[in-house]
Amino acid sequence: RGYGQSGGRRESATIGDVADDLRAIVKWLNDRKDIDPKRIAVLGHGEGAWVALLAAARDKRIAGIVSIDAPATSGAELALEQQQHALDRLKASPADRAQKIELRKRIQAAVLSGKGWEGVPPELRKQVDTPWTQSVLSFDPARVIEDVRQPMLFVHAELDRQIPVSHVERLVRKASRNRSKW
Repeated sequence: RGYGQSGGRRESATIGDVADDLRAIVKWLNDRKDIDPKRIAVLGHGEGAWVALLAAARDKRIAGIVSIDAPATSGAELALEQQQHALDRLKASPADRAQKIELRKRIQAAVLSGKGWEGVPPELRKQVDTPWTQSVLSFDPARVIEDVRQPMLFVHAELDRQIPVSHVERLVRKASRNRSKW
């Protein structure tokens, strides 16, 4: 979407739109005579793993999923967690830390509700007040993974600084409920 001659506009897409794009690719592969439709798996990294999970929840033609470094929390929780880790690494003062966290929370609330943009610089609002950001902040992989029945392989780097390994552990626990291991 929005690349090369594919059409569409990337900046107006949501996670759901990109998952539907992935489903269209799976359909195209499924319709080919030289492809075994029972062996079509999808792979996603980071937010792309969210896309793969959502596509699989919506499309049973997907035979399996490989999830690399997928966050286990909602996008809003993840953004706050990442901001807190960044401020820790920068050794931000408590006052600076509180100010930045509060601004992040206000911006996220404004993106999700459409209200409360007062005091947010217009250039910052232009960057974050998008369908993509809204869909990322509101996306919760824990809810989606309940609808995924296909085999899943989770891959995660133990020393990942963006997404701690505790995220994949939570996803594996959630995915393991009422299903066999692959």
